[in-house]
Amino acid sequence: MTQASTPWHQLLTEIQLVLIEDSQGLIRKPPRHALPLQDDGVLLVMPIAGPDIAAVKSISVCPLNLTKGQPAIQGEILVFDAVSGAVLATLDGALITAQRTAAVSALAAQLAAPNPAGDLLIIGAGVQGKNHLEAFHMLFGTQRVWVQSKSMASAVALVAQAKKLGIDAHYLPPNSHYPASIQNIATCTPAHEVVLAHLQKLDFDNLFITAIGSFKAHLAEISADICQRFAIYGNIICDTPEVSHEGGDLLLAKLDPTDYPTLGELVSKKKSIDPQKPTLFKSCGSALWDLAAVRATINKG
Repeated sequence: MTQASTPWHQLLTEIQLVLIEDSQGLIRKPPRHALPLQDDGVLLVMPIAGPDIAAVKSISVCPLNLTKGQPAIQGEILVFDAVSGAVLATLDGALITAQRTAAVSALAAQLAAPNPAGDLLIIGAGVQGKNHLEAFHMLFGTQRVWVQSKSMASAVALVAQAKKLGIDAHYLPPNSHYPASIQNIATCTPAHEVVLAHLQKLDFDNLFITAIGSFKAHLAEISADICQRFAIYGNIICDTPEVSHEGGDLLLAKLDPTDYPTLGELVSKKKSIDPQKPTLFKSCGSALWDLAAVRATINKG
């Protein structure tokens, strides 16, 4: 099943509300189950229940599909009434995942980026890259974007989509020098290798990075040196406590994710950061974001 995309502002609001409910003990979410598939694929089952609705997302994540012209993420979300148990909807799991992941990055940027509207570099020109482009443009008014990808065709296509939105967009070939004006970076790759190894001459003090590609302990998009630099001189934020065993970027840098605040702790004001410092946001995904996106989808309009 497919459905129209959800307005970004509505999705951002629902994510914050879910985080507040979770801090109040109103959300029930067992750990997601991951069943390994062939060729480094994985089948994820993610149930969650709030006071109003419950949902279970079943999706496959098969990164090598991208080399075959097939989607890397496929699946569905089954939505139930939390009181009667009645089935309310079946939603496109890939669309929900793409949107809610970008919206969570945007929430982290809203809370912690020195300048979330600043120039944006997107590494990875797939579905996640497209959604991060749209989220930052619609929520913060981002006007200049660079796109970098192993696939020149994918990057050029995303640049063309950005230009249709009125964005000043450019293709940045791999191993190119980063334009010094870049203040925000979104790494949106399958995390088969480090894609952000150094920051070149970027202004570190005004930098925000969201790393969303890796959700396994042995995979990373961001180099250990960069992660350690943020640990010493900036902020590190984790999307949920699950980063402690899934956040390869931090774990491979020999950093303990439990030392850093989660989005929920920041939204509920249990912890704080210095928003004037540069920030690295590590996102591994959560059924919390699915619940928020399901609510926004059902309630929109």
